[in-house]
Amino acid sequence: MKNYNNDLCSFCKDNQVKKYTPEQYLNNIRNTLDKLYNASLPSTLINLVLPFDIRNNYIKQYHRLLSDLINSKRYEKRNDFTVVIQLFKTHNKLSYKHNSKIDFSYFAQDCFHLSGKGHSLAVISLLNNLFEPVGGKKRTCRIGKPLKCSTKEYPCIFTSKHSAKALDEVRSRTMMRTTDRVTKIIRNTSTSDHNRISHYHRKHKKADSDLSHTKLKFIVIISFLFIIISILTVDIMRRRKPPTLIPMNKPDSLAGTANS
Repeated sequence: MKNYNNDLCSFCKDNQVKKYTPEQYLNNIRNTLDKLYNASLPSTLINLVLPFDIRNNYIKQYHRLLSDLINSKRYEKRNDFTVVIQLFKTHNKLSYKHNSKIDFSYFAQDCFHLSGKGHSLAVISLLNNLFEPVGGKKRTCRIGKPLKCSTKEYPCIFTSKHSAKALDEVRSRTMMRTTDRVTKIIRNTSTSDHNRISHYHRKHKKADSDLSHTKLKFIVIISFLFIIISILTVDIMRRRKPPTLIPMNKPDSLAGTANS
């Protein structure tokens, strides 16, 4: 059940925003599901595929209202009828090539419906969603993903009524993988940090050694220059010192004349 996707194409043409609002869209889906629910169809499972996420500003409102409708358990009162939301298109975006242009190989000639390549991807993703527990379904579809199958323990398509145990197992496996991944990252980071610190210490030690050697050379050169300058200064001062004048005694004759 593709949820009146064609109605969404007319959203931009609804000038008064009345016919194709999220609320009106929800009413259309609810009325359809109510008719199927009240028709007493035997052993009915309805897969509700959320619309493709093209306009982020609008599509999230449609997704939220549809999810709220199904999560309200409105269609869980019968043992032979249920509705399950399949989420494989919820977080998908338009695929782009390496040149940043849209990859139209997933679409038909009208650029709206899916091509054979697009349908192949959608079918595999939908089948995988069927065998994933409610609450643990993938929200994207990717090329190359292996096809999931039912198991002996869980031979049926998952519904909200029997997903709890499988969901706990999925979460446990996810937790273990996450823990292993984090442990590996921490171990690699610790080794990298240790190597970086050791390299830093070696580099720092070498820098200190080089600095000490440079300081020693500088001190020796300064000391040598100081000695040379001191010697030159003493020599210059010695040469510039004025001669010492020695006073001479007066002649005795003059001394006698003075006495007489």
